[in-house]
Amino acid sequence: KPLNIMICRIGGDYDVVKVIDFGLVKRIKDLVPSESIGPLSSDLRGTPAYIAPELLAQPLAANPQTDIYSLGVVAYKMLSGHNLFDATHEAGLLYDIVHTKPKNLGEMRPELPSGLVKIVMQCIDKNPLVRPPSMEALFAGLSAVVNQPSWSQNDAKVWWGLRDDLLLLAE
Repeated sequence: KPLNIMICRIGGDYDVVKVIDFGLVKRIKDLVPSESIGPLSSDLRGTPAYIAPELLAQPLAANPQTDIYSLGVVAYKMLSGHNLFDATHEAGLLYDIVHTKPKNLGEMRPELPSGLVKIVMQCIDKNPLVRPPSMEALFAGLSAVVNQPSWSQNDAKVWWGLRDDLLLLAE
Protein backbone atom coordinates (compact mmCIF):
# COMPACT_ATOMS: atom_id res chain seq x y z
CA LYS A 1 0.00 0.00 0.00
CA PRO A 2 1.19 3.57 -0.55
CA LEU A 3 1.87 4.19 3.14
CA ASN A 4 4.47 1.40 3.06
CA ILE A 5 6.42 2.92 0.17
CA MET A 6 8.89 5.63 1.10
CA ILE A 7 11.07 7.71 -1.18
CA CYS A 8 14.14 8.95 0.62
CA ARG A 9 17.82 9.76 0.35
CA ILE A 10 20.55 7.36 1.34
CA GLY A 11 23.93 9.04 1.53
CA GLY A 12 24.29 10.99 -1.69
CA ASP A 13 21.64 9.00 -3.58
CA TYR A 14 18.24 10.63 -3.94
CA ASP A 15 14.90 9.01 -4.78
CA VAL A 16 15.72 5.68 -3.19
CA VAL A 17 12.54 3.64 -2.86
CA LYS A 18 12.10 1.72 0.39
CA VAL A 19 9.32 -0.72 1.14
CA ILE A 20 8.63 -0.69 4.87
CA ASP A 21 6.41 -2.53 7.38
CA PHE A 22 7.09 -6.19 6.89
CA GLY A 23 5.25 -7.00 10.11
CA LEU A 24 3.03 -9.48 8.31
CA VAL A 25 5.80 -11.39 6.55
CA LYS A 26 6.03 -15.01 7.67
CA ARG A 27 7.55 -18.08 6.19
CA ILE A 28 4.79 -19.91 4.29
CA LYS A 29 6.14 -23.24 5.60
CA ASP A 30 5.45 -22.06 9.16
CA LEU A 31 1.81 -21.36 8.28
CA VAL A 32 1.08 -24.79 6.77
CA PRO A 33 0.12 -27.60 9.16
CA SER A 34 2.42 -30.59 8.82
CA GLU A 35 -0.26 -33.09 7.80
CA SER A 36 -3.12 -31.59 5.83
CA ILE A 37 -4.37 -28.11 5.26
CA GLY A 38 -7.72 -27.59 6.90
CA PRO A 39 -9.98 -24.55 6.71
CA LEU A 40 -8.01 -21.34 6.97
CA SER A 41 -8.85 -18.52 9.32
CA SER A 42 -11.20 -15.94 7.88
CA ASP A 43 -8.90 -13.18 9.14
CA LEU A 44 -7.32 -11.22 6.32
CA ARG A 45 -3.64 -10.37 6.52
CA GLY A 46 -2.76 -7.03 4.99
CA THR A 47 -4.78 -4.13 3.69
CA PRO A 48 -7.81 -5.49 1.81
CA ALA A 49 -7.74 -2.87 -0.96
CA TYR A 50 -4.34 -4.16 -2.13
CA ILE A 51 -4.92 -7.91 -1.88
CA ALA A 52 -4.96 -9.86 -5.14
CA PRO A 53 -8.27 -11.64 -5.86
CA GLU A 54 -6.73 -15.11 -5.83
CA LEU A 55 -5.41 -14.60 -2.30
CA LEU A 56 -8.95 -14.25 -1.02
CA ALA A 57 -9.65 -17.81 -2.12
CA GLN A 58 -6.18 -19.23 -1.38
CA PRO A 59 -4.33 -17.12 1.20
CA LEU A 60 -1.14 -19.19 0.86
CA ALA A 61 -0.97 -18.73 -2.93
CA ALA A 62 1.27 -15.65 -2.82
CA ASN A 63 3.61 -15.39 -5.79
CA PRO A 64 5.11 -12.66 -8.00
CA GLN A 65 1.76 -12.04 -9.70
CA THR A 66 0.07 -11.27 -6.38
CA ASP A 67 2.76 -8.67 -5.66
CA ILE A 68 2.37 -7.28 -9.18
CA TYR A 69 -1.37 -6.93 -8.56
CA SER A 70 -0.70 -4.94 -5.37
CA LEU A 71 1.83 -2.73 -7.14
CA GLY A 72 -0.70 -2.22 -9.95
CA VAL A 73 -3.29 -1.05 -7.43
CA VAL A 74 -0.77 1.46 -6.05
CA ALA A 75 0.05 2.67 -9.58
CA TYR A 76 -3.66 2.97 -10.41
CA LYS A 77 -4.23 5.12 -7.35
CA MET A 78 -1.15 7.25 -8.02
CA LEU A 79 -2.10 7.87 -11.64
CA SER A 80 -5.86 8.32 -11.21
CA GLY A 81 -6.15 9.79 -7.73
CA HIS A 82 -8.87 7.21 -7.02
CA ASN A 83 -9.10 3.87 -5.28
CA LEU A 84 -9.46 0.86 -7.53
CA PHE A 85 -12.97 0.28 -6.14
CA ASP A 86 -15.44 2.64 -4.46
CA ALA A 87 -16.87 0.27 -1.84
CA THR A 88 -17.30 1.87 1.57
CA HIS A 89 -17.26 -1.32 3.65
CA GLU A 90 -15.01 -4.38 3.70
CA ALA A 91 -17.60 -6.89 2.43
CA GLY A 92 -18.34 -4.72 -0.61
CA LEU A 93 -14.64 -4.19 -1.27
CA LEU A 94 -13.90 -7.90 -1.10
CA TYR A 95 -16.78 -8.57 -3.51
CA ASP A 96 -15.42 -5.95 -5.91
CA ILE A 97 -11.89 -7.36 -5.75
CA VAL A 98 -13.17 -10.75 -6.84
CA HIS A 99 -16.03 -9.80 -9.20
CA THR A 100 -16.02 -6.16 -10.35
CA LYS A 101 -14.03 -4.87 -13.30
CA PRO A 102 -12.17 -1.66 -12.36
CA LYS A 103 -12.84 1.57 -14.23
CA ASN A 104 -10.44 1.90 -17.14
CA LEU A 105 -7.52 4.12 -16.19
CA GLY A 106 -7.32 5.46 -19.74
CA GLU A 107 -10.89 6.70 -19.61
CA MET A 108 -10.22 8.45 -16.31
CA ARG A 109 -6.91 9.93 -17.48
CA PRO A 110 -6.93 10.08 -21.30
CA GLU A 111 -3.69 12.09 -21.34
CA LEU A 112 -1.70 9.10 -20.04
CA PRO A 113 0.33 7.11 -22.58
CA SER A 114 -1.82 4.21 -23.81
CA GLY A 115 1.04 1.74 -23.24
CA LEU A 116 1.28 2.79 -19.59
CA VAL A 117 -2.47 2.40 -19.16
CA LYS A 118 -2.32 -1.06 -20.74
CA ILE A 119 0.43 -2.21 -18.37
CA VAL A 120 -1.32 -0.91 -15.24
CA MET A 121 -4.58 -2.54 -16.33
CA GLN A 122 -2.72 -5.82 -16.94
CA CYS A 123 -1.23 -5.61 -13.44
CA ILE A 124 -4.69 -5.35 -11.87
CA ASP A 125 -6.32 -8.01 -14.02
CA LYS A 126 -8.22 -10.58 -11.98
CA ASN A 127 -6.49 -13.37 -13.90
CA PRO A 128 -2.90 -13.71 -12.65
CA LEU A 129 -1.86 -15.18 -16.02
CA VAL A 130 -2.65 -11.85 -17.72
CA ARG A 131 -0.33 -9.95 -15.37
CA PRO A 132 3.37 -9.58 -16.18
CA PRO A 133 5.13 -12.80 -15.13
CA SER A 134 7.79 -11.06 -13.03
CA MET A 135 8.90 -7.67 -11.74
CA GLU A 136 11.68 -7.78 -14.33
CA ALA A 137 9.11 -8.20 -17.12
CA LEU A 138 7.02 -5.38 -15.63
CA PHE A 139 10.07 -3.09 -15.52
CA ALA A 140 10.95 -3.96 -19.13
CA GLY A 141 7.38 -3.22 -20.24
CA LEU A 142 7.32 0.11 -18.42
CA SER A 143 10.72 1.07 -19.82
CA ALA A 144 9.44 0.42 -23.34
CA VAL A 145 6.36 2.65 -23.05
CA VAL A 146 7.39 5.58 -20.89
CA ASN A 147 9.25 8.07 -23.07
CA GLN A 148 9.85 10.76 -20.50
CA PRO A 149 13.11 12.68 -20.20
CA SER A 150 15.38 10.98 -17.70
CA TRP A 151 15.36 12.17 -14.11
CA SER A 152 18.92 12.58 -12.91
CA GLN A 153 20.37 12.53 -9.40
CA ASN A 154 21.01 16.27 -9.86
CA ASP A 155 17.31 16.85 -10.70
CA ALA A 156 16.35 14.93 -7.57
CA LYS A 157 18.85 16.86 -5.44
CA VAL A 158 17.38 20.17 -6.59
CA TRP A 159 13.79 18.94 -6.05
CA TRP A 160 14.54 17.64 -2.55
CA GLY A 161 16.55 20.79 -1.74
CA LEU A 162 13.37 22.81 -2.19
CA ARG A 163 11.61 20.52 0.27
CA ASP A 164 14.01 20.25 3.20
CA ASP A 165 11.13 19.50 5.58
CA LEU A 166 10.27 16.33 3.63
CA LEU A 167 13.86 15.25 3.26
CA LEU A 168 14.43 15.36 7.01
CA LEU A 169 11.40 13.18 7.58
CA ALA A 170 12.54 10.66 4.99
CA GLU A 171 16.14 10.18 6.15
